[in-house]
Amino acid sequence: MPKGKIRASGGAGKGRLNHCASLSRMRRHGRSAQQPSTVEEIRHLRSKVRDAFKFYLAQKAESVTGRELRKRIKVIGTAARRLAAAPDNRKWAVRLDRHLFETRTEPKSRFLRKAVFDIASPEGVLALERTLSDDQSAYEHIETLRSLAKLETQSIAVTRYRDPALPGLLAVIIPIWERITGLRAWARHQTNGPYDDWVSPLHPWLEQVLESDAPTIDVLNRAIVLQKKARNKH
Repeated sequence: MPKGKIRASGGAGKGRLNHCASLSRMRRHGRSAQQPSTVEEIRHLRSKVRDAFKFYLAQKAESVTGRELRKRIKVIGTAARRLAAAPDNRKWAVRLDRHLFETRTEPKSRFLRKAVFDIASPEGVLALERTLSDDQSAYEHIETLRSLAKLETQSIAVTRYRDPALPGLLAVIIPIWERITGLRAWARHQTNGPYDDWVSPLHPWLEQVLESDAPTIDVLNRAIVLQKKARNKH
């Protein structure tokens, strides 16, 4: 079994949000618009904004893209298929042990672990893991290995968002943004400043708040389009 400490990573580890996650900073990116009318409303909106960013960072630390999920599921299936064909093969036993260990320990592996348990019985997987960690032959786990091998070609439903945590943030932020700034979040062509591209006016502010954790221009534009389409269906 792989050794060593398991370290959490991602934006959630950065601690407190910076001072840019505020309505006053948001307002600087817009034009004259309807402002909150009371102190209570200002506090309510400010709290919603900050909570949305904190939740986004926590979710981003645990989320995985569809492409990454498919890739990691396939390598488990391949290792299981190879080991089922040769249960004494230590190379594939070590690889499968490492891949399964990662599904138990990495913050972003929650959905991957679920996929493993959906295709093979949890009891069978746990028994296989104990055998692999003890360097024993996998002969008695052939059925579990054959079930896991199906992951190599398994078709799974995954999110279309390249940043799976982003929709939840935008659902809260966009209505507040459009009210405070008077600007729609839709991307428009910009040639001023550092941009010469289709850019959402929301993007510069998100960069200030999230810094290195901010979504790219393309990821944000696509997420806004997909969310607008979803909202229009309801």
